[in-house]
Amino acid sequence: MSERDPVGAALLAQESGHATRTLSEGDYLFHRGSPVEQLYVIKQGQCRLERTTYDGRTLLLAVFGPHQIIADGSLFHQRYGCNCRAMTTTTLAAFSTERVLLLLRQQPDLAQQWLSSLAHQVMDLRTRLELRNIKSARDRILLFLELNADAQHRYQLNSTLKSLAEILGLSPESLYRTLAALESEGRVRRERSMIEIIGTEK
Repeated sequence: MSERDPVGAALLAQESGHATRTLSEGDYLFHRGSPVEQLYVIKQGQCRLERTTYDGRTLLLAVFGPHQIIADGSLFHQRYGCNCRAMTTTTLAAFSTERVLLLLRQQPDLAQQWLSSLAHQVMDLRTRLELRNIKSARDRILLFLELNADAQHRYQLNSTLKSLAEILGLSPESLYRTLAALESEGRVRRERSMIEIIGTEK
């Protein structure tokens, strides 16, 4: 996720009525099963949602950045369904769930924007599930880039390549190796935080 959440931005625009928390890299904001009493909006930094499988693997569910609400779907649940961990030093604003619901009731247009944001998250999740069904790492990476690139055919990395590998369901080594091969073929061009698609295959 890279776009600013309209509800998150609206909450941060309020000058009072919230507490501030700061996490160091690797600190947990909440764990799966803990009660949902507050919703958090990132002011600075990044957090990731993750879940541990029965065999001990960690699955990356989403990455959140500034002005985004973390696990916004939890507003309608009593307990969190995953863990949240800081990827960098992160500052967050904490709002009671009651205050968030009140804001949505008072501003129907904002509530509609938020519903649109949630719908896009569902579509993004479905796309990620479809990508994982593609066996070829090369095809999986190219399709992901095509689906997420901007009008200039550029994909901006919002986190690390390791996190991108987790999103794609690939090992970091497989992602690095495949990107290097695509670059040598002239299919992509890489900079520090950007991957550009050079051309399309016939």
